[in-house]
Amino acid sequence: MLAELYQFSKQFQLPPVGYSTNTAVYRIDLETSLISLLQTKTIKTVKKEDRVFFKPGQKLILPNLNRNSVAPLLIADTGEYLFGIGSSKDTNKKVSRYLELLQECWQMTSDPVLEKVLKFIRESSQKSIISQLETLGNKPQAGKKYGESERFVFYYQNPETEQAELVTNRPLIQKFWGKYFLSKQTIKAGKCIITGEETQVLTHILPGKLKGIPGGQSTGCAISSFDKSAYQSWGWDNCQNAPIGINTALGFLGGVEMLQSNPRHYHKLGNQMFVFWGDQNQEGINPEFWQDVTACRLKGLIQGINTGKSLDTRHYSKKFYLGILKGNKGRVAINRIDSISSDAIADNVEHFCQLQQWFDNWTKPIWVFRKAAFFDINKEHTEVIDTALIQFALLGKELPQIYAKKMIDRIYAEQDTFESFDRAKALFFYTQHPNMNDPNDLIAYQLGRITFLMHIAQMKARKQTKEDTNVTRSLKTLSTTPSQVFGRLYQGCYAHHLLEEETKYIKLLLDEEFRTISPEDLPDNFTLRQQSLFFVGFAKKRAEYFLPKSGKNKDQDFNNNEEE
Repeated sequence: MLAELYQFSKQFQLPPVGYSTNTAVYRIDLETSLISLLQTKTIKTVKKEDRVFFKPGQKLILPNLNRNSVAPLLIADTGEYLFGIGSSKDTNKKVSRYLELLQECWQMTSDPVLEKVLKFIRESSQKSIISQLETLGNKPQAGKKYGESERFVFYYQNPETEQAELVTNRPLIQKFWGKYFLSKQTIKAGKCIITGEETQVLTHILPGKLKGIPGGQSTGCAISSFDKSAYQSWGWDNCQNAPIGINTALGFLGGVEMLQSNPRHYHKLGNQMFVFWGDQNQEGINPEFWQDVTACRLKGLIQGINTGKSLDTRHYSKKFYLGILKGNKGRVAINRIDSISSDAIADNVEHFCQLQQWFDNWTKPIWVFRKAAFFDINKEHTEVIDTALIQFALLGKELPQIYAKKMIDRIYAEQDTFESFDRAKALFFYTQHPNMNDPNDLIAYQLGRITFLMHIAQMKARKQTKEDTNVTRSLKTLSTTPSQVFGRLYQGCYAHHLLEEETKYIKLLLDEEFRTISPEDLPDNFTLRQQSLFFVGFAKKRAEYFLPKSGKNKDQDFNNNEEE
């Protein structure tokens, strides 16, 4: 996956060497010497209304470094480094190192704007800085002082553009930091395991960490690490196990950062981050796909930097990649990577929608079918299901047995009769329009249809509103060992419910269903697939039953739909 990410990074102009995306909270204006709060605007839907919120902090491209406890970052660092705000034993050392770095940069660049930064730092007292911060309304972290652990950035007025710009964006400063950053990396001559090139390879750790990965540390996760004795073998240690070129490492780290910066290229689901990209035009997936599949299909599923493409348009990315990232304490686990053409993804999404519409006209997103499989998503292990659903919808892969089993277990526990059809659709995904080669497949499907009619017959005959019938209480036995219980249930239904005036129409429907199945044909046991077909048949008959009479199609059964 690192090789593919490195190739992806070539589609972009990556940040300068030693720069990456970081969150800054406070802005210092060198023209006015005033401090202001940086904020990020977010829109959340609350009770079907979009509301605007402002979260402290803003993501910016800033100098970064895998640092020890006292290594400063150029210009843009926390209040502890800039002003000595804090009470740790290393605070004074951090301030001293920070000033030394600024002084070194100024001596090398003679940058007049940097001289202003030095002047501001030297003339500002900790008391005056905290006093300004207290008025901004951003409370510090528990146990911290105002500004101690938040990052500050400096802005100056550029006379050429007449705009306020980041001091760290000045070319001479970027050049200085790039050299300084590379000097802190431990490298030697060698062959990069990813590109095969003879170059300078890293000998210890990669020059950066990934942030924002589910399950990872807030300070970031290493995408590759060999710093433990367990990773040492054949006399190798550290990155000798997998020598990676410094430029290659900067490339794929920057590639992941680019993926995370654009919702077209990533989606978080549960404890995993799914990333996806095309090999050209920075193509990704329309973010609306995850919430509104119908809108996504209208506006284009695969989208690049300058185009939105509809499903019936031939795309030009030959390969489209889907990767999975998960944090494991201080490391990133790359679970897998798949490649497919963007056209195939479009076809698979279309199939995902068509399967849903076999029941009704509502096309729902993946998270609905994820939720349908669990009693409590927050407490259950969801990763296998999350991965399976995304691979099913985008890659066209079959769903695993565990998905169908979880769905059926919920139906048994809740006596679910598919009012919403979410679980029925999910089981239909699992069966994938089977060919009914096994005679028991068709029997299971037809028995599900008959079971619904027996269920609704009791409700009509007894004028029930609650869907609690002899049938719903026997769903598990009917769908697993039908021959043991069907005869008794049907005899009871016939004697007590089908002779009523209110159920004459249901009796006619049952007679139609029995033309293709006989109680003598029922097997002793159904397989998991056949159990799924049983509930698919139950839900499909329910959908047909509640259609307006003008919309009913008595001849549209499962086999007819398969032939179409």
